[in-house]
Amino acid sequence: MKPTKEQQEIIDAFKTARVLKVNAVAGSGKSSTLRLLAEHNVIPSLYVCFNKIIQQEAETKFPEHVACKTTHSMAYTKYGKILQRKLAPSAKAVRSKDIAQHYNVKDFKCKEDSILAVTVASLARDTVNRYQNSSDNVLSNIHLPHHEIKELKVNHPELNTKDLSLAVLNLANTLWNDRCDPLSDVGATHDTYLKMYQLSKPVLNYEIIYVDEAQDSNPAVLDIINNQTQCKIVYVGDKFQSIYGFRGAVNAMNIIDAPTRVLSKSFRYGQSVADVASMIISDEIFVKGHENISSVVGEFKEKNYTKIFRTNGALLEEAVDLINQGLDVYCEVNTEDFIRKLSSVDCLRKHNRLKYMHPEIAVFSTWEDLLEASKEDPELKRLVRIVKEKKVDLFINTLKSLTSKSTANITLITAHKSKGCEYDNVIIADDYPLTDDKNPMLNMSEQEKNLLYVACSRAILKLQLPDKLMCYFEEYMDARN
Repeated sequence: MKPTKEQQEIIDAFKTARVLKVNAVAGSGKSSTLRLLAEHNVIPSLYVCFNKIIQQEAETKFPEHVACKTTHSMAYTKYGKILQRKLAPSAKAVRSKDIAQHYNVKDFKCKEDSILAVTVASLARDTVNRYQNSSDNVLSNIHLPHHEIKELKVNHPELNTKDLSLAVLNLANTLWNDRCDPLSDVGATHDTYLKMYQLSKPVLNYEIIYVDEAQDSNPAVLDIINNQTQCKIVYVGDKFQSIYGFRGAVNAMNIIDAPTRVLSKSFRYGQSVADVASMIISDEIFVKGHENISSVVGEFKEKNYTKIFRTNGALLEEAVDLINQGLDVYCEVNTEDFIRKLSSVDCLRKHNRLKYMHPEIAVFSTWEDLLEASKEDPELKRLVRIVKEKKVDLFINTLKSLTSKSTANITLITAHKSKGCEYDNVIIADDYPLTDDKNPMLNMSEQEKNLLYVACSRAILKLQLPDKLMCYFEEYMDARN
């Protein structure tokens, strides 16, 4: 394969750079560029990615001198195997309710009320998860979910947050130690053995490491790679596709200090969709579309389309509406998780907590606590509305009758799930936080803008934007022309 001009610049730059960073827009051939680099550097190398499917595909395409692995597969060999039985869903102390029962956690007393034991357990579990994603050597109070504890203080003014934090931290340390102990029955997660691997400070015996989708690295993974000072490293990613901050990922493309090259041309879509991408990222890179693809941005009438949502709640609400209209709909979403979450909200309102409360709802001690939090959380607000309108049974029964993917002509998916996919006809749902009428993206966070960028850049032929964003796009194009 003959390299493009931008790819050749990357190949040339890597001849003199020990560490190289490549910022590549959506659909610009990140993996193929890494393969080109590998073909020009025939020495023992490692290709690192974060997805098993991508790793398996890479094994069929990269030269034999390149080992293709996920970060978890490297860690599994040394630490995952010894924790294998603890990774089963049936392991002890996996859910918040189980953690509370296993460790005999008591309700945390305030003067007139209390924080439920399951809430304390949920905070401890979140603390451990934050630590597992970090590069830190010791679990400490910096890993506490301070925002959630602050919210509890708002709803429980007499709460001693210092004492609660200490109780949560002590439980978190116990939980972490038991997760790591092969002899303990307490369940572990895949990030547990990855963290153990990072703490062991491994040395990877390769001369080059190629890191794909680097923008999604969490600090634990970055620490593993950055410590490999004995070899050359190429980080390839799209800083504008960093969308997993809620999982502890950091945007490595912003953090790594290294010579940088760009892949600005997409082979997925034409110039119209490329212009939308450029608009969303504020022209930091002028994205180029493929000259042989005639993309169109605007309203379309096709019956076959993919609609990309910001939230699961908005997606499933639309699914229920479309199914009740008699349309064939496929939802690329975990309906069982949503049903469990909805049932947990319904039970909380009835003051009848489930045995296995959804972990995102378990942090709320009372219905009133959840109502307060829902004022700033669109997903919770949607769940509350469904419960208040007494539509819980309607949603549960309808979602259980979803069409299989092979027969549906309408696919509903979230932006997070859509990453790495592409579709001919895409509609962007209106549940993204587009607020200001003059500039609907003015108040969006970096993560939210990135999510919108990911959603729009899935389109190949036709892209339909929410009205507010479409008006802004037309003004943007007028100004450019």
